[in-house]
Amino acid sequence: DISVLLTFYRLNVRGSILGDSNHSGVCTNPAARHRLPGGSSSGSAVAVASSQVDFALGTDTAGSVRVPAAFCGVFGFRPTHGKVAIRGVIPMAPSFDTVGWFARDALTLRKIGETLLTAGARSTRTPTKVILLEDALALSGEANKTAVQ
Repeated sequence: DISVLLTFYRLNVRGSILGDSNHSGVCTNPAARHRLPGGSSSGSAVAVASSQVDFALGTDTAGSVRVPAAFCGVFGFRPTHGKVAIRGVIPMAPSFDTVGWFARDALTLRKIGETLLTAGARSTRTPTKVILLEDALALSGEANKTAVQ
């Protein structure tokens, strides 16, 4: 039934990606008070944007760090899956969940990244082989083909 899908979208998907939550309320976006703050990690982005903290952590499965960062006018970073430990995080989609962070400036963003990425988890999955798609490489152009070979 389309009405059930639309209700699910309105209550869950829209709320999750835009920061419009029926469960926990909506944070005020300091960059645009009449607009939504974006994403389920919007509280962290709002805390950074309003200078309550220098940086904050958030989880990102499908944009929950990147969207609030964009909406609130701060820097947000979602690292490669598995590069930052997720111990203690309630999983939503374990093969996509990551811990990201927010900062008001690039230097702080970098410092947090240096700390988390050097102390973070090492992926337990190590590639065992590389598969080169010859037909895709041929279609990508001569410069790419030469670079890969």
